[in-house]
Amino acid sequence: MDATQQTLQPRPTRWTLVVFVAVGLALSAADAQATPLRTFGAMRGSQELLQASAVVTPTLPNAWNQFLSTGPEVWATSQSPAFTLPVRRSIFQILSGDPASVAANPMIDYLIWRRDLNPLRFDHYHPYLGRLLAPLTLDPPTSVPVAPEVEPPITPLAPMEIQPPSVPEPSSLLLIGLVSAWGLLRRRSRTTPAPK
Repeated sequence: MDATQQTLQPRPTRWTLVVFVAVGLALSAADAQATPLRTFGAMRGSQELLQASAVVTPTLPNAWNQFLSTGPEVWATSQSPAFTLPVRRSIFQILSGDPASVAANPMIDYLIWRRDLNPLRFDHYHPYLGRLLAPLTLDPPTSVPVAPEVEPPITPLAPMEIQPPSVPEPSSLLLIGLVSAWGLLRRRSRTTPAPK
């Protein structure tokens, strides 16, 4: 390129400007939607639920009343109804209420039964509820009983039988190679004429 020629600079056209304006208007007019944020733990707002009035007697849905009336035999084999927000509120109202009513409530019996299946896992997934249920358990976890150590009796050694030495056999690849070579030599000797 010599000094007399000018380089052409690309200029935006009207259509480019119109497209940018249209996209900008479309994006500004659109509603931004997102999924709700998830909170940690299954018991959302547990602090507020505990501060709720304990004077009102909590009621559970009919599905829960029927499920709780069946007892631990059915609890172990069937799935529980959903833990909806009213059920959670009822649980925290029961736990913040009179201790005598806590001990006689089938929902608390169910929660204690669930916690006793695996206390560490229950407390990991429900730390606040696990802390409230821990004093209500009847039997604290006990240590695993250890069997006393018993020394094994000394048994005399049995005499060892000595095996006679065995003769090693040739490997199968070697045998295949030898048989193949013998077959090729034999075939070759049949096809070639004998010298006269």
